[in-house]
Amino acid sequence: MVFLSIWLVSILHLLKTFVDIHNIPLQDALLQIGIHIVFHISAVLLAYADKLMHSYDSDSGH
Repeated sequence: MVFLSIWLVSILHLLKTFVDIHNIPLQDALLQIGIHIVFHISAVLLAYADKLMHSYDSDSGH
């Protein structure tokens, strides 16, 4: 839940950046996009790790 909250804040900041893109320096916009991409990659990796852990738990529960 904490990760989801951080990810949602990232989305809101990125949306705010795109709404006011003409007044935001290019480096700041690129940095925010990069951070958001890292959050996406982390979310996918965490979901994959969770899937692996649940499949391991169900296999060992015979």
